[in-house]
Amino acid sequence: MFRTFIYTCLVFVPMSAPVVATSEPTNANTISISALHAIYKGNTWLWQSGGAYFRSNGTVVAYSGSGANASYLEGNWEALANGRFCFWGNWKAQSGSGYKMTCFRHAAKGETIYQQVPSGQWF
Repeated sequence: MFRTFIYTCLVFVPMSAPVVATSEPTNANTISISALHAIYKGNTWLWQSGGAYFRSNGTVVAYSGSGANASYLEGNWEALANGRFCFWGNWKAQSGSGYKMTCFRHAAKGETIYQQVPSGQWF
């Protein structure tokens, strides 16, 4: 199953390199729930050492790391008011498993979409 997931995750529309900001962008508008669905639903988000596929039915499968440090998640995702997007579930690895919820905020200014990561930085 894990191998099948990896092949599924390789369908992604590349995004430009992120720009880091320390505060919410000036004059940015909160993204609606329907806009968040358009961004994530049925799409894959790749990061430096893994990725997540956000299924249309509100479930998510993700992986991170490789080799002995590899872990995977089967969980759920939801677009919320105030531009929030969260995914959660049990991450499983050779060393064990644990529940984690991760949420991001989103705002838009013109055609640019900004994302606030859990550490507070905006990209």
